[in-house]
Amino acid sequence: YYTSVQRHHWPVRGCADHCGRYIEYVNEGLAAQLHAGDVVAVSNGAWKMYTAGTSPRSTRSPESSHAPAIAAEVAFVETLAALVASRSASLLLLGDTAVLPRLANVPICRSPSLRGTQCSVDEWQWQGWHEAQAALAARLDRPHVHFLSLWDLLCVRSATGTHSCGPNIPGTNIMAFFDYDHLSVDGALFVHSFLCHFLYLHAMIA
Repeated sequence: YYTSVQRHHWPVRGCADHCGRYIEYVNEGLAAQLHAGDVVAVSNGAWKMYTAGTSPRSTRSPESSHAPAIAAEVAFVETLAALVASRSASLLLLGDTAVLPRLANVPICRSPSLRGTQCSVDEWQWQGWHEAQAALAARLDRPHVHFLSLWDLLCVRSATGTHSCGPNIPGTNIMAFFDYDHLSVDGALFVHSFLCHFLYLHAMIA
C-alpha cells in the first residue's frame, strides 16, 4: 500500500495529504485487525525514490536526492515491524523489479536475436533501495521480518558479479514483462513459485 515514500517524495500535487490520510487509515486497520500468524507484505515502486518526474522513465534525480526518501521508508518499515512483532505476525519486504528502457512487447525486445542490451538495465538502477531493504531486514534481526529480492529472480548475474535485467525470464525466451515495469502472466507465475517457497521456508504459510 501507499507508504511514506509517497507522503515524503511523491511529486504529484496534493498527494501528500491524501496519501498521509491513507497511511493513517491502513495503520488503524492493521492495529485493529492484525492477528498472530498474519503476514503483512510491503512493496514499493522504487522508481518513486529516484526519478525527478511522475513516470518510471523520467530522468533520474541526482544520486544524493533519493537518500531522504529511502530514510523515510526505512523509518516507516521500522515502525511497522514493531507493530507486527507486537502481534506475533510476520512482515514481508518485497523488492522491486527493473524498469526497462523499452516496452517489453515491442518486436526488438521480443526477439532474442535483436534485443541485445537495448532492452536491459543494470543493477545500479535501484541498488540503493535494494541494499536498504536487505540491510533493514538484517539489522532488525527478528524472526518475523523477511526480505525477498526480485532482482535475484528476474536478473542475470554475470561472472563479475553484476546483474543485467531484461524483458525475459532468465534462461528462457518467455517474456517476464508486458510493458516497461509490470509483470506478464508468465512473469507473475514465475515469481509466484519462488514466493510460495519463500513463504513456506520462513513458516509464513503451512
